[in-house]
Amino acid sequence: MFEVLKYFGQLSSLDKLAICLLLAEKGFDKIKGDDSYKASINSLSVVWGWLADEGVAADDIYSCLENEHDTGLAVYEYEAKRDPLLSTELRSIIIAVSFGAWLAYQKEGQKYVPPAIEEVDENTAFQCLDLLKKPNHIRMNSCRRLLIF
Repeated sequence: MFEVLKYFGQLSSLDKLAICLLLAEKGFDKIKGDDSYKASINSLSVVWGWLADEGVAADDIYSCLENEHDTGLAVYEYEAKRDPLLSTELRSIIIAVSFGAWLAYQKEGQKYVPPAIEEVDENTAFQCLDLLKKPNHIRMNSCRRLLIF
C-alpha cells in the first residue's frame, strides 16, 4: 500500500481525480439496483466532462452532491448508512465528485466554496485509496495497475 500512496502522491491533481473516478466506477456493480445508481453514473459523467474540458462549471458538479430537488448524492448517502457495502461504494463516489467540484472551484478562482466541500483539499484524493482498505474491497490491484500504466 505504501508504494501506491507514494506514487499517487506524486501525481498531478487532475491525474489523482481521474484515478478516483476510475476507482469509484469500479463500484457501480455493487450499487446497481439502488436508487443512487443513476445519480452516481450521472455525477461521475459530469466530473469526467469537466476533466475533459467540456465546459462543465463547478456549480454543475456541486449540484450533483446537493441541490434544491433533493436528488444529490448526499441524500442517497444518508439513506445508504443501513448497508455498509453500499455506504462505502457511495462514499467513494461522493469523495471523487467532491474532489472534482473542489478542483473546479479552484480552477475558476473561487475563494469560497459551498459549505459541504469546505474541508476538501488535495489530501481528499487519498481518501479514495483509504476506502480500498475496507473489507470486501479488492480494488487495490486495480489501483496498482492504473498507477503502473
